[in-house]
Order: sequence, then C-alpha cells, then structure tokens
Amino acid sequence: MKRAISAKTDFTEQNLPHNRWQLFGDLFKHRFGFLMKAGLLTALFFLPYFIWNTIMLEELRLLADTVTETNAYEVAVKMLALSNTKNAVNVLFFGICAIGISGGVSVIQKCAWGEIVFISDFFVALKRDWLKDFFFGVILGLSYWLAEYAIRFVPLSTLDTTVSVLMYGITTVQFVLIAVMTMFSICQNAVYQLSILKLLKNSFAFTFKGFFPMLGIMICVVCPVFLLFVNNMIVDIVAAVVFSLILGFGLLGIVLYAGCLFDKYINKDNYPQLVDKNINRTQKKDKIKKK
Repeated sequence: MKRAISAKTDFTEQNLPHNRWQLFGDLFKHRFGFLMKAGLLTALFFLPYFIWNTIMLEELRLLADTVTETNAYEVAVKMLALSNTKNAVNVLFFGICAIGISGGVSVIQKCAWGEIVFISDFFVALKRDWLKDFFFGVILGLSYWLAEYAIRFVPLSTLDTTVSVLMYGITTVQFVLIAVMTMFSICQNAVYQLSILKLLKNSFAFTFKGFFPMLGIMICVVCPVFLLFVNNMIVDIVAAVVFSLILGFGLLGIVLYAGCLFDKYINKDNYPQLVDKNINRTQKKDKIKKK
C-alpha cells in the first residue's frame, strides 16, 4: 500500500520527469529499495563466476611464484593451460550471468515504465526467454576466452612486435564490441519477441549507434570486477560486495540509455505506445513556449 501511494503521488502525468536523467533521479529516490533488491538478486547469478575465478586466479598466482630463470617457459605453458581450464568453465558462468542480467533488466525496465512490478517478477522474466540470454552470455564467454588466450599466448610465441600488437588489439576490440552487443541483445529481449538472428542484427546496429555511452555505463558497473586480478581474498570480497550494491543502479542506466535508442529506431515507427513511456516532455516544451 505504501508503494502504491508513493507511485500515485510522485508519478502523476503532471509531474512525470521530463527526460531520462530526471527519470533516473526519480527512480533512485522513490524506488531505491527495489533497485537495490533487483541488483542483489541479479548479483547472485554472478556468485559462481566470482568464486571460480577467485580460486583459479589464486592458483595462477601460486604457479607464477614458482618461476625461475630455468623453468620460465614451462611455467608459462602450465599457466596457459590453467587459464584455458578457467575460461572453459567461465563460458558456462557467463551464460548464467547473462540469465541473471536478463531478469534484472526485465523488472527494472517495467519499473522505468512506471508499471506495477514486484521483485518476484524477476523469476517470471527468467522463465519467459532465458535460453536466448544464455546463448548471448556463452558467446561473450567465448569472446573473453579468445582475448585472454591471446594475452597469455603471445609471450610464448616467436611473433614479431607488430603481429603481437595486432593480436592484442584485435582480440580486445572484438571482446569489447561483443560485450556491448550482448547488452543490447539482452535489453531488446526484455522488450520485444524477436528471433536470435534479429536480435543480433539489431544489436550490431545499435552497437555502432550508441557504442561509447553504453560502454561507459558498463565499465562503471563492472569496474569492481577488475579488482579480482589483485589476487587478494579480502579485496575479492570487497569487489563482490561493491559490485552487488551498484549493479541495480547500473542496470537502470543501461535500460534507460538502451530505451532511448529503441525509441528512436524501433518504437517510433512500430511501437509508438512505448516512446517516452513514463516521461512527459510536453510540459518542458510548454514552459519554453511561455518564455
């Protein structure tokens, strides 16, 4: 009842936010608890990834500590093999993470639209179309594996500097592009009923139309994950906690930015009822006219 009263008071047509920046602020203020719960629930799907990588990165660190002048190559080969084992399992965990993200995106999208949504709708969203999101996560996991393989393989090879730099650059760029594409695919899948091929085609186009803003938001969200490479248990726990606490708000930013592009390139012609849903831009225009 308290939530219903709050929604009625804050989100009447007269005082709806004028743009997505204001919408973010309103939801942060009025639905803080919901966003936090959605983020924490999504973060549970990252738990296997955090645990597995904490263990494997510690194993890699211990192996690296055994390096001497005489066994450097042999240790590097063992580290490459161990890294491949880590990333082979990570492919599955990336898929699981993508499923969790899809649930978070779905409920946060409804929240952004001003619809009545409960945290239990998270699981309803998972049942709807989890297989596509799992597929996107697996593709991203394979992309990450390729990028890390290049990082660990190049030092063992006899490739010249130019080829080595090209390998580093190409594998890193492909991972970043696929990561952004994956996010756009999951956001679309939460709104539209499209085939995997159509989702991938649209996401490819959206990646080049909104690459840098989406990448910037994603980096802000996942930056605590980079602390895993510090190889310290306490730091790993802090990274996991911080990531879990900010995830819901990061997903809100992703949903709002993706929605902006969807309105421009999809909804305007095909789903006009979704354009600027829960946003009232007319008041702003009226104020400008009066001035």
